[in-house]
Amino acid sequence: MALFKRKKKTEDVAQARDEEPLADDASAEAGGAQDPEHGPFDISQRDVSKGYIDLGPLKLPAIAGIQIQPVFSPDKTILRMNVVIGNSVMQMMVIANPKSGGAAQEVLRATKEALEQQGAKVEVREGPWGEELVAHTVVKTQDGRDAIAPSRIFTIEGNRWALRIDLAGAALSDEKAWEPVAAVISGLVIERGDAPRAPLSVIPFTLPSELTAASEPQDDK
Repeated sequence: MALFKRKKKTEDVAQARDEEPLADDASAEAGGAQDPEHGPFDISQRDVSKGYIDLGPLKLPAIAGIQIQPVFSPDKTILRMNVVIGNSVMQMMVIANPKSGGAAQEVLRATKEALEQQGAKVEVREGPWGEELVAHTVVKTQDGRDAIAPSRIFTIEGNRWALRIDLAGAALSDEKAWEPVAAVISGLVIERGDAPRAPLSVIPFTLPSELTAASEPQDDK
């Protein structure tokens, strides 16, 4: 399921290249590069056999107190995952990046346009992981009044993947709340897999077996 559209002049080339299985030389290139000090990391750069929660394309550091809240689509796939840390929440999406790259900028551009069409005020600025959006969106409260919901949106590009994070809550303004959030982001590991995927399509999450039964939405009877 593609949620973003690439510019037409590169779409056909990127589509043809991305729908091929992951080439051996791409894997070797990713594995041979020097590991960065901070993540998110590619699966080729980290051992996730211990200390991680396996969410399919996303390997989440298993930290005490962290909460996982899957966001189910109507077809019961999980395209978004909420990760709650204290009074902060990160909504994450893993997106297929074509071999030619550029997904991070495409996602930010499309997101900025969509937010502004909804009446949000959006500022582009440089953040710890590169360019990010600071958005102030008008929402309705439970009693029907208008309120402003602030958020930070940033994308991080890796080996044929891009990670989008929408951050809300205390970490937006409280340095102490931001520190554990930043630590989790720095420890994330992404596994795109070698399945053919359309550029900018969202890679569905999966849940560990011990969480599946408790998290699945129940059918209406």
